[in-house]
Amino acid sequence: MGSGLTPWTIALFVLTVAVWLLGRAGRRRERGRSGAADGPTEGRVSAVARLTSSVAVRVAVLVITLLVAVGAVIDVYRIGCEGGLARPFLNKRVR
Repeated sequence: MGSGLTPWTIALFVLTVAVWLLGRAGRRRERGRSGAADGPTEGRVSAVARLTSSVAVRVAVLVITLLVAVGAVIDVYRIGCEGGLARPFLNKRVR
């Protein structure tokens, strides 16, 4: 049952990295808007930064991340419940 947690963990890690990258892209775009040129782009904003800072993309990633996090918590709870019921000194399951 514990092996079922691996996909949830991987998905949660990937989505956490995506949220982190979206935050970095948003800050980069804000710096670009303020006119602070810190590189060869001279204040221009890339298409990727424009796309990742859109509200729809951020909300979609947030909702997916929350769903995966809730799924992982439910799976951990189920693993713990099954582990608590698998006591060798009990002959039958108590629920």
